[in-house]
Amino acid sequence: VCWFQLRTFKIIPLVFHALYKSHRVGNSPELTDTLARVCIVFAELKLIKWGELYAAKAVKIAETLNSAPDLLYAITSTSYLKLQTGDPLASEAIAKDLLIDRAKFLQTNHYMNLVGNTCYNLITRGRFHDAFEYAKLIIKKTENSSSELVRVHIYNAIVGVIHSILGFPTEAEH
Repeated sequence: VCWFQLRTFKIIPLVFHALYKSHRVGNSPELTDTLARVCIVFAELKLIKWGELYAAKAVKIAETLNSAPDLLYAITSTSYLKLQTGDPLASEAIAKDLLIDRAKFLQTNHYMNLVGNTCYNLITRGRFHDAFEYAKLIIKKTENSSSELVRVHIYNAIVGVIHSILGFPTEAEH
C-alpha cells in the first residue's frame, strides 16, 4: 500500500527487515529478490550509487545460484533503477534485451512489470507507437493467462492509456 501511495520512507524499515532475514538464509532466491527490491527502493529515493550496489549484489548472487529467473529479476531492477534515476535509454536497452532474448525465463509478474515500465518509459519520451508495440505484449500475456492476478495487473491500465493517446477510445474502455 505504501508503494502505491508513494510513501517510500515507510517502506524502508520493511525492506531492511526483509533484507536482514534474507541474509540469515544466505545465498538464495530470497536474498536475490530482496536485494533487487532494495535496489528499487533506492531508485525511488534517487540514491543511484546505493541502488547500483544492491543491483550488482543481486546479480552476483543470482549468477552463483545458476537460476535464470532470479538473474533476470535482478537485471530488471537495474532497468528500473536506470529509468527512475534519469537514464531512460539505458533502461530501454536493458528491457529490450530481456524481452527479446530471455522473456521466457521471466516470472509473469516480473515480465508484466518490465513491459509496463518500458511502456511508461516510452510514453514519457513521446514514443507512443513504440509503447503500443510493447503494450501488445501485455495484451497477449493477459489474454493467454488464466490467472486473475495477471488479468487485473496494474499495468493493464497502461494499455488503456496508450489506446487513448493513439485515438482508439473504444479499445481504451476495455
